[in-house]
Amino acid sequence: MNHCRKRLWSLALMLTAGLGMAGGPAPAGQEDGSPVAIGTLRRMHSEVLKEDRTLSIRVPADYEQSRLSYPVIYLLYGDHAEGYFNEVVFTLDGLAGGAEIPEFIVVGIHNTDRYGNLLPVHFTGRPGGADTFMDFLEKELFPFVESKYRTKPYRLLIGPQAGGPFGLYALAQRPTLFNAMVLENPFSAPASREILQAKLRDYAAGRPETKSAVFINFFDRTGFQDHSGANKTMNDALDAFDPVKPAGLRIWRRHVEEPTFVPSLELKQPFRAIFAGFYPPKEPALGSLADILAYYRDKGERLGLEIDPPEFFLAVKSDDLTRAGRVAAAREVLEYALNLYPSNANVLYRLGNLSFDAGDLDGAETIFRKLQELGPDPYFASRLEAIQKMRLGSAALALSEALKNGLRTAKARLAELEKNKDPKTYYDEREFNALGYRLLGQDKLDQAVFVFELNARRYPDSWNAHDSLGEAYVKAGRTKDALRSFERSLRLNPDNANARKMLEALRR
Repeated sequence: MNHCRKRLWSLALMLTAGLGMAGGPAPAGQEDGSPVAIGTLRRMHSEVLKEDRTLSIRVPADYEQSRLSYPVIYLLYGDHAEGYFNEVVFTLDGLAGGAEIPEFIVVGIHNTDRYGNLLPVHFTGRPGGADTFMDFLEKELFPFVESKYRTKPYRLLIGPQAGGPFGLYALAQRPTLFNAMVLENPFSAPASREILQAKLRDYAAGRPETKSAVFINFFDRTGFQDHSGANKTMNDALDAFDPVKPAGLRIWRRHVEEPTFVPSLELKQPFRAIFAGFYPPKEPALGSLADILAYYRDKGERLGLEIDPPEFFLAVKSDDLTRAGRVAAAREVLEYALNLYPSNANVLYRLGNLSFDAGDLDGAETIFRKLQELGPDPYFASRLEAIQKMRLGSAALALSEALKNGLRTAKARLAELEKNKDPKTYYDEREFNALGYRLLGQDKLDQAVFVFELNARRYPDSWNAHDSLGEAYVKAGRTKDALRSFERSLRLNPDNANARKMLEALRR
């Protein structure tokens, strides 16, 4: 049985309530008790608004190490670091880190006059500033962000509080401004309800095809404020809008029980709904890099977003292919991932292990040295020590080199090793086992059987050595020898399910 320990390498990101001057984890050498930065403060001047604006910007953790571009989340009330900005970052880290949704750049827009900027109609009844604010977004903010960062043409709006009415108004008035929205109580401003309904009717009359998505969280009470009447008006308006809405527009409504004065953004369910199926289901199976690329190409076309396959999914899929014995396919996936994420520890770790298991010690050493430079770890150090040890005295490595010149040369080399009894030379069951399976994968059956027989002879009490030898005999068509090997393995380990299964099949 091929025992190969796999480990899903993960990099933790710590969050605090405060904003620092740089994105990503705190640099090494920071003093104890100092804050961990989760974003960058940027300032820009707006001629449209006639004022300076502050932005809180967060890029994905591997932004500086990748070559990728990213879609952008625009968060209204971005100055609410503890209440809103941190929640967006925390939710993204969980969902995007697990490949459930894309990675995003987050742009938190700080308020100066939230009701004056965001409402279509001010509480006083005078015209609001929503149209001017949309001009600011379209003519100034979007170009500013797109000039400073690598962005994809996909924008998602998160609109809490007065951002709810603004988002619905923007959908109806300028439907191409955002590709998706997560809004909160969009009918909460009484003076804006009538114009929202009118604009939605006008939008429906135009009926442009779209791939937009809107998720609305609504709740009946925040502190002393009762929103139940506003929500009934909203639901009636959206019920009337639903049968005539533009083709391709997806709208969800969710009633949230929320007793606090400033509710949570409740982002997990909206993100999962908008990007449903982003993490591929088990069926249909994706058995190659070509399958993976085709899946994400199709998904991107449905969402209106060009998708780069997530690193996490590529790493997991490479594990699946490796376990299935499809090492070449696994390597192809990892090499593609490395092109997208050149310094990603998950990808490098797996490529290093594949190189190690394939006997490519030079390649493995290069990778594990790079990993140690990126972030020292005892496991990486142990791999480097194992590589050095193998070079100095591994009998399995010596036989691997000799087998390149044929079985006769390898047998002569083994006789030489056993005769000389060099104290530096060592025999390791796992190394011989890995070599045997490598040869099986190359269809070098005679050489594989030779290595597994040697391993079982040197380790007569190892149930795994006899189990592996049995598998080699099966592939070589030596049924009687396979039966004996599996029977011996089962006697040594009665819990060996593989031996029991193989014996049942061979005895039929």
